[in-house]
Amino acid sequence: LISCIRETSVSWRDKIRDRVVRLTGNSDFIALATASSHLYTYSHEGRRLLPCMLVDGPISKFIDCNTAGDLMVITVDGNVYVWNIKKQSALYTAKLPSIVTANRSLKIDNASIGSTGQCIVTLSDSTSYIYHPGMKSWMRIGDRCYPLSEFNSSLTKLDGPIKGPLHKLQILADDGSISPSSLFMSRPEDQLSETISHLENQIACCIAIGSPSEYKHWLSLYVRKLTDEALHPKLSELSDELLGPPHVTSNELMQPNLNTWSPTVLGLSKRQLLRDLLPLISRNRSLQLQRLVNRVKDSLEK
Repeated sequence: LISCIRETSVSWRDKIRDRVVRLTGNSDFIALATASSHLYTYSHEGRRLLPCMLVDGPISKFIDCNTAGDLMVITVDGNVYVWNIKKQSALYTAKLPSIVTANRSLKIDNASIGSTGQCIVTLSDSTSYIYHPGMKSWMRIGDRCYPLSEFNSSLTKLDGPIKGPLHKLQILADDGSISPSSLFMSRPEDQLSETISHLENQIACCIAIGSPSEYKHWLSLYVRKLTDEALHPKLSELSDELLGPPHVTSNELMQPNLNTWSPTVLGLSKRQLLRDLLPLISRNRSLQLQRLVNRVKDSLEK
């Protein structure tokens, strides 16, 4: 017997011939998983939204939903299912990465669903992966791969980046084993190379997880670092990506299907981002970078 109790009174009841093992819900629905691999979905008033769903395999303890109406279920066999309950459609199915299924020493510590339906898993070694439905692959977004970076989380967590979903995952991977003194023991060229790689990886991870506020934060740090080091080729390439092809008109920007370049990233205008970044680049008075700034300004005004 299932009972929904609000304050002190029973709001609704339902009887199912099974044992409920997991429960999740949001403002739109409640989902129950049973021991026999069935899923029941209810409205908040107890109305059944779908017939009982049968999942292919025993359901694990990882079941989650987001505010967009997406429901994620992971089976003990490592199968991932994501549906949109409001639209009554399947978003995708996936298999947990082989690093989990083939390695008995690694276990899943946590699994959740992102704001746009991405499955995110954190393993017992504190690394985190996100599933990219478009690429049909798992991407690592939390690890300890950049110990020499100036922006390693162990060195920045006091000031800290914007506390978004990426930061929350990556702070789990920070075991505090990297001390600031290690930076002074490394070669400057190695530290610079790792710092740049770290910043580029952070930007890519922000896009993968869908965090615009963190994307702006890391993009700003990246441009600031490139400017300080006068790395003109990377700054020029980034500027061209944000600016877009020179032949794209304002009308074409409103019709993204007509060209392969998208005028936005994570809902942010790329050209507005570039306008906001120009003052950072202009701080370096070298002739190369001043020419870049002038070229970009001219293009933005056209």
